[in-house]
Amino acid sequence: MPQEPYHFPGQGIEVLCPCSHQFRVPTSLRGGIVNCPSCQKAVDVPRGSRPEFLFWLCIIGLAVPFVLFAVISFAGGHFTAGWVTIGLGVLVIGGMALMM
Repeated sequence: MPQEPYHFPGQGIEVLCPCSHQFRVPTSLRGGIVNCPSCQKAVDVPRGSRPEFLFWLCIIGLAVPFVLFAVISFAGGHFTAGWVTIGLGVLVIGGMALMM
């Protein structure tokens, strides 16, 4: 039986082959194809979790307009509009964070 080509305990991406063999590969192989060390068949490497950079870019991109509108509303004496904006911002950004 061939040895596993990569051994990164706690690191890398976990791959599950249809032959039920589990093994890890480096994150540089994300979205690629590797051969299973057990059966030698080609297996797709999962893309993994959401890219953190894009996640935070989306959150910040949504948060900035909500915060600016709330500040402008409070500064203009429109407290109800400010609180509604904060509530909507929390709902939209929180919902997006849960979906990602």
